[in-house]
Amino acid sequence: MDSQNNITSSKIGRAAKLVGTGAKIGTNYIKYYAKKSITGSDDREGLHEDNAKDIYDSLSNLKGSALKVAQMLSMDKKSITSCLHG
Repeated sequence: MDSQNNITSSKIGRAAKLVGTGAKIGTNYIKYYAKKSITGSDDREGLHEDNAKDIYDSLSNLKGSALKVAQMLSMDKKSITSCLHG
């Protein structure tokens, strides 16, 4: 995760950040399908990890509710996973 010097608080800045994140995720999918077609390997875990990292980096730079929602979803998933495996 990059160190953050400022938090984007304008609507346009937040929208631009989300569009940039969408582009990164699209690039991850392009890399995944290119690798899959060349080598034949199905590394969905790597794809999910790359996407999660990009989304987390983007949300951590946002101000307010978007970060709170992401944190709540993360905590919820951990509690559901621990209940299923426990």
